[in-house]
Amino acid sequence: MTCILALDLGKRTGFAYGATARQPVSGSVQLGKPGASHGQIASNFKAFLHGQVDMLRQVDVITFEAPLPPQAQSAMASARILYGLSWQLEQYAHAMGIKCFEATVQEIRQFFIGHGRLKSDDAEYAISRKCKMLGWSPCDHNAADALALWSYQAAIIDPRFELKRHAGVKL
Repeated sequence: MTCILALDLGKRTGFAYGATARQPVSGSVQLGKPGASHGQIASNFKAFLHGQVDMLRQVDVITFEAPLPPQAQSAMASARILYGLSWQLEQYAHAMGIKCFEATVQEIRQFFIGHGRLKSDDAEYAISRKCKMLGWSPCDHNAADALALWSYQAAIIDPRFELKRHAGVKL
């Protein structure tokens, strides 16, 4: 049984955590208020990770949503944050001896909702709806995205993993 931590990185970072044979726990954490500096966001992310050290000792794999290229971001500042958090997470995972992977938005959506290229609002709705169908209760779209990523990584690690069997519901 593999324990996975999935992160949807951003100023509000979604997370999903758990072993592949159990129901994942999810949530989100605000890393910076509007106008927060990149340094403040990075410091808050580091504090978040350090605050989870007991949980991280049980984690076998960390996975995160790959940042989009800067031209696809709404602003260069957002791209800097996403690339910086990704780099920081990979460094932290390396220091802890935890395997770290990334997945693209399209890969995650294709696996979880069967459509890799939906508009953002449509994808958020479909992912949240699927989470609820599975009996998961994400607090926001960031946590829902992290749950989708968690399930994607679980299926890669254990090809026998199935969302229907995992949740015990018919889809």
